[in-house]
Amino acid sequence: RDLHSFPTRRSSDLENSVTALRDLDKGYPVRLVHGLSIGADDRADALIRLHGEMQGNAELVRLLLIRANERKAGGRITRPRSLNALPIMPLNIERSASFSAWTQEQHDHWMYRLGNMALVQGGEDQLNRLTEFDRRRDRMLLRADSRRFPLTEQLKDFSECTPDMLQARQRETIRLIAEYWEIRYDEFSRSEERRVGKECRSR
Repeated sequence: RDLHSFPTRRSSDLENSVTALRDLDKGYPVRLVHGLSIGADDRADALIRLHGEMQGNAELVRLLLIRANERKAGGRITRPRSLNALPIMPLNIERSASFSAWTQEQHDHWMYRLGNMALVQGGEDQLNRLTEFDRRRDRMLLRADSRRFPLTEQLKDFSECTPDMLQARQRETIRLIAEYWEIRYDEFSRSEERRVGKECRSR
């Protein structure tokens, strides 16, 4: 569980966030985690980052999803030897009937966010040639070791992948992460409001 590979873009802030996550994962209470002891606004900023793109952070995404799934399951989940966070959508949707209603902008927005990721036993190569949602979903759910993770298992309830579905997964995942590490829910809610405000101002 090495989070030192987290990229150095905005290095100071990101390194503080990773350090805080590492300390939380060691079981330190929030009040003793240096990266989270500097005030509610800073904790909210850390949550805002979880709403963003996570490209290149495979190990961090895996850890975040493990903790979110364990929170949803109500306890520790035994992990298979090969466990990876894989994308629900394919990288290329140009020839995919399942995503014909998607714009390229929508696809690009969600491709590398937590809402588009699920824990699956095995590597990404098992999905490389699958461009339709139902085939990717069924492959992701093929093994019992994948279905033990509730955020993965709930994919069976969806016949299609839509922006609304990924947004709902994103919100639930981040809420579960906040709860797992005992970051107050009102701070999570405030971070969501601030994120939406920032997006609106940037348009």
